Amino acid sequence: PTLLTSPAQKSTNLGHPFEDRPLSIEEYLAIQEFPKDYHVTGTLMKQYTQIGNAVPVRLAEILGTAIQKTLES
Repeated sequence: PTLLTSPAQKSTNLGHPFEDRPLSIEEYLAIQEFPKDYHVTGTLMKQYTQIGNAVPVRLAEILGTAIQKTLES
């Protein structure tokens, strides 16, 4: 399953490997590879939306590098 933008959606509980519960904000941040000291603001629902809509850091870096190489060639 993918990260959802709301912990209230039915399939949100599919994300945790051992417990029947939504992933926490801290777990969402770790999966998306945000730095450990990264802070998200807003209501809890806004935080889930921001992280759920984000592109994982490593994926963004790989895509950016590929685009740069394409533009340079």
